[in-house]
Amino acid sequence: EGVAFKDDWGCVWETTMNGITGTVTTHPLANWDDYDKYVIPNPENSFGLGEINWNEVEKNILNLKANGNLTIGGLVHGHTFLRLCDIRGYTNLMYDMSDEEPKLLSLIDEIEKFNIGIINKYINMNVDIIVIPEDLGMQNAPMISPEQFRKYIIPSYKKMTKRVKENEIYVHFHSDGFLHDLLDDILECDIDVINLQDLVNGIDYISKKLRGKVCIELDIDRQSVTSSGTPEQIEELIRDEVKVLGSKKGGLMMIYGLYP
Repeated sequence: EGVAFKDDWGCVWETTMNGITGTVTTHPLANWDDYDKYVIPNPENSFGLGEINWNEVEKNILNLKANGNLTIGGLVHGHTFLRLCDIRGYTNLMYDMSDEEPKLLSLIDEIEKFNIGIINKYINMNVDIIVIPEDLGMQNAPMISPEQFRKYIIPSYKKMTKRVKENEIYVHFHSDGFLHDLLDDILECDIDVINLQDLVNGIDYISKKLRGKVCIELDIDRQSVTSSGTPEQIEELIRDEVKVLGSKKGGLMMIYGLYP
């Protein structure tokens, strides 16, 4: 809290509340002139946020397997699109995409190699699920146009998920926010589980697009009903969601994040 933190990509983070992800206040490639000397982290010893001991990770995974538990690996939240936002700054990134900046393609390629390096580590540990999480939506629109998403981000997603699926491991995808305009492209990535927000996207819409097609991991509202509703209203919300979205084909899971 109040102390700046620099991740392995050179992004400086600050937060006003300990334990809550903060905001990048210094973007290491705010100026493309710095690209030639920009250092990409190495997945052999970095998870993106800091150093990682893969021997310890594998030891923990093997211990879980030995006890019959589900094993999960994956990328840090914000692995591709948000990583680009952190490195370049959101406004700069939007201009890069519109201007078809060649250095952007090079940076995306480096990020993709890093991410696949992390994914390969977990594939070698034969985990059951690999999680690929990052937020793409705002309250009522995506943060990126469907055209730019399709052009710059989806190709990396598809390479990552293909690598996972060819090793017979489940793909868990997560994004907060409004996903209507991006969901068809996301589904083309051959995901098995999708975690998305309930009321932001709409229960009926989620049912129409996803029920029986993939496993829905529903992120329960924390903006209105659960934060200011009565216990009865909360119970009604959950019951309605189970009734509308529950399916033996595909399945329904639910998750709730309680924050300060």
